[in-house]
Amino acid sequence: MLNYTLDPYQPQYTPENFKVLWDARLARLQANATATAPPAEQLPANLGQLTVEEIEPLRARQTALLGCIVAVYQCLCQVYHTAIGLELGTNAGLALPPKPTHAAVVSDVGHRVDQFVRVAIVENAWRILHYGSISEIIATLRNVSQEGLVGHPDHQPGKAASEKMQRQFYFGAPSSEMEDRYRMPNILEPLRQYEKYLDGLPTSRSGSKTPHRIPTAIYPLPYPEALAIISDQGQEAVRFASELSPRIADIFCTIARIEFGLPAEDEAPETVFCGLEELGEAAAILFRQILEATPYLANFTTMASVRERIFHS
Repeated sequence: MLNYTLDPYQPQYTPENFKVLWDARLARLQANATATAPPAEQLPANLGQLTVEEIEPLRARQTALLGCIVAVYQCLCQVYHTAIGLELGTNAGLALPPKPTHAAVVSDVGHRVDQFVRVAIVENAWRILHYGSISEIIATLRNVSQEGLVGHPDHQPGKAASEKMQRQFYFGAPSSEMEDRYRMPNILEPLRQYEKYLDGLPTSRSGSKTPHRIPTAIYPLPYPEALAIISDQGQEAVRFASELSPRIADIFCTIARIEFGLPAEDEAPETVFCGLEELGEAAAILFRQILEATPYLANFTTMASVRERIFHS
């Protein structure tokens, strides 16, 4: 299990700090691409150059970023599985209250987490995934927009399909070994187990089945207890998701400050960028799995659709 902090994340750099460092790095890369002398970075005192001794705490922050992404997914699973358990409970004689509220909570969590993750990808995550190759993109295309998004199909973080973050994202082509290492349990796995169990049950003359064994992950709980879990874990999922973009921005800013403190001929040493590409690939694999899961929560409705999914009625 990857480590992440249970305390709210305190960003190290403001959006203004991030823009200053991004513009400074971009100016250096553009100068290198045109074979001109790199400009001297005019950075505020609080954004001065860092030494390579900052590498170890930087790596700890990288690990914490991956742990935070995993935590988002784990919370989503708890929310979704608990809600499914409530629906299964109606088939076991556990009635929902007259005006249940869990479906609205689940849907809201799905929408909000999906938006936070998309913002993290569009705003910052691609800068980590392609940190070492941004200079090559600039040298080839010299086509960096005001937002810093590069117009190249192999490196662009997303291709707009409609307005307001409705995008399909290019997550690179990680190896099968990387895919296996960062594959999280499928959010639908307990449902698949239950469907397999139901398929093996004898059918009565009326065509119905009487299920008894329900996987622990989706086992029905009393409504107040289940709603508390859905609400608490939903809030945690949203909180963790809201921390993703600031965490990535902080990693980028720290790397940039270390890079500015190196001689020009050592601009991309192994000690600084070692593991950065893997971090970007791992984050991309985890992000993709979250974006595959959020529609199940965002589109969650009570009773009918769940029964249709489980019992094929």
